Amino acid sequence: MDRMDIFVNVMPVQVSELRDVSKGEDSETVRARVERAHAIQYARNGDGKLNVALTTDDIDRFCQMDNDASSFFDKAIEKLNLSARGYYRVLKVARTIADLDGGAEKLSKAHVAEAIALRHQSI
Repeated sequence: MDRMDIFVNVMPVQVSELRDVSKGEDSETVRARVERAHAIQYARNGDGKLNVALTTDDIDRFCQMDNDASSFFDKAIEKLNLSARGYYRVLKVARTIADLDGGAEKLSKAHVAEAIALRHQSI
């Protein structure tokens, strides 16, 4: 489990919800956002690297957090008993969330909280 970055519980969907196409983003919008995030990552990370390929040194350099995020993450590490592997994986996911959100230079508490929630929702 420590080697997984994201856990998502998928609940059954009602047929009536499947027919309601007005909810959510369309595929083209999502694709454009992902392509922008990839462009941000390639430009920032160098060597043609996406966030998934970041080393621990890269993570230390590119996954800086603002003060609120840092304080929140410190508490979460203790409460959730994150391993070193888990620590770095959460930061890479948070970096990706920030990139999808427009590429904020520093990770916010919201980015870190979402990454933690994606990792620990099944626990």
